[in-house]
Amino acid sequence: MTIERARVPLSRWQQAAVAMGSAVGALVNPRRADLIAALGETTGKPAFEMVLERMKKSPEGRLFIVKLAREREIIWAMKQMKSRRKPSLAKQGSERSKRGTSQSRSQCFSSFFLFGIFLGN
Repeated sequence: MTIERARVPLSRWQQAAVAMGSAVGALVNPRRADLIAALGETTGKPAFEMVLERMKKSPEGRLFIVKLAREREIIWAMKQMKSRRKPSLAKQGSERSKRGTSQSRSQCFSSFFLFGIFLGN
């Protein structure tokens, strides 16, 4: 079962009731992590939306949002480059030896011969 199917949609007044009940319960017994999680889930999205609107209204907030978007693009690009990187010859050889598939002598000779031609020897 995925999380989306397990989630029960609540109306605004139901969210307010859950938030109030979980806030009171968390104050009475701070060890109840489920109440703290419920409070965070019911109040988190509206609070985030208010903060985002305030950031969009101020020049510093808009600058921060633009810089954050750029950093995310850079991080995404770096992850893409890392995933496309090809392993070195030594790593490929060690992976082959771990799998137990070694090249035959003729394949090794042809590989070294082509490598020598590539280097110009």
